[in-house]
Amino acid sequence: MIMGHSVRISLSMLLYASIPALFVSTVVVAVSSYEITPIFLWLFLWVVLLCTFLYGFPAAERKFIIPFVTLAILARLAVAVYFRIVFAGSQGLFFPDEFYYYYNALNISEAWERSIYLSISDIYDLVRTRNYGFHIYNALHYVIFEDKILTVISNIFFDVLAALLIYRMAFKSFGRETARLSFVLIALNPYNIYYSAFLVKDILLAFLIVLFFYIVQDYNRRHSSFSLLFAIMSLLAISSVRFYLIFILVPIVGVYFLVNREYVLIKKLAIGTVILFSIGLLYFYSPLRVTFDEGMSAGWFNTFQSYSARSIEHAQSKSYSSRHIAGYDIKSLSISFSHFLLAPSPFNWSGDGKYQFLGVIYWYFLFPYFVVGNIIFILDKTIRKREVMIWLLPLVIITIIMLMPAINEPRHRIMMMPFATIIASIGFTRHIKHKKLIILASWVFIIASVVGREFLK
Repeated sequence: MIMGHSVRISLSMLLYASIPALFVSTVVVAVSSYEITPIFLWLFLWVVLLCTFLYGFPAAERKFIIPFVTLAILARLAVAVYFRIVFAGSQGLFFPDEFYYYYNALNISEAWERSIYLSISDIYDLVRTRNYGFHIYNALHYVIFEDKILTVISNIFFDVLAALLIYRMAFKSFGRETARLSFVLIALNPYNIYYSAFLVKDILLAFLIVLFFYIVQDYNRRHSSFSLLFAIMSLLAISSVRFYLIFILVPIVGVYFLVNREYVLIKKLAIGTVILFSIGLLYFYSPLRVTFDEGMSAGWFNTFQSYSARSIEHAQSKSYSSRHIAGYDIKSLSISFSHFLLAPSPFNWSGDGKYQFLGVIYWYFLFPYFVVGNIIFILDKTIRKREVMIWLLPLVIITIIMLMPAINEPRHRIMMMPFATIIASIGFTRHIKHKKLIILASWVFIIASVVGREFLK
């Protein structure tokens, strides 16, 4: 009875705390002269879903989590309301990518409303990219209400759910202290709060990656066929949103199973077969069409060279430090590495620079502990083997994006941030030799990189 009573109190606390959020949504739709019903109901359904998910947490953990969940949701809704009012003339759209996603998804949803069936190939012809998943995701929202506000609400709750999944992953792997710190750092990350207000795929992608790794860890513990099925489904979803990630995630998962001693050789071979089948399925199912097929006809090496040249050319057209990337020499790689890790500059207040200031400073304070956490992983063989997925993902993404400057946008850090935050939390909560010296050296690197990029303008 006591446990059931505490569950009811905890869930009622969240529902009570969500009333201001519902009120804020009412205000914005009233100001913008929108119909309130679909927006109110969509927000309410998400709150109910979140309450259901929280039901699975122990009462003591819910007591800690719920205030931060409430604060995280309110902060994201407040930022979304602010930008919706500021950019009311463009229906809340701000980034160039938002216009691209909005109008393509609108075309898809209008076709559905006219009972026109669109195959994956049809959608590919419309959006001209194999990353069609985010367009479909947006279109599903527009069937309900033709405005980005429903997608933004979904982004907000997906971001909070990702933080909760990170809490569970960290709790099982590293204990309560690291789990709580990781959760709070993700839930209150200004960078995530800022980007959850916009129609960009990074928030959704971060959630899908966290979900994929969470399911893989669950499969490793329970050996459930359903977990394996859900892992493949989540990988399909990730591939439809940002295709190249499967060539990062699948090898990382492969390494995770290969170093896991619980699996005998036959099981490892079976898992490897499933992974290869998944890659093949993604490769053949995804619309490839002319650009990729023609490129591949020239061979892997020539294709990579061609893409690298276009990538560097694209980077040089930018207005920030990456325009100085001329190839794969030490200077260019250093610029690309620094740009992805530490851009945008805190001194850049033009465009959306002023809105990203808090997120940049927040990451600067986390970064030294991220470095410490990586050193702990390197030194501790047990942690490194057991949690190799968490450790490798940020490192691999940093390496790939450093080599491909065309996709070197600071917001792409969001997809690695949940795992980088766990690593930073480990660096914060655990002690190693020369920890203060490592933190000092990290700050010297941050300051030198920021100053160096200012001179490159």
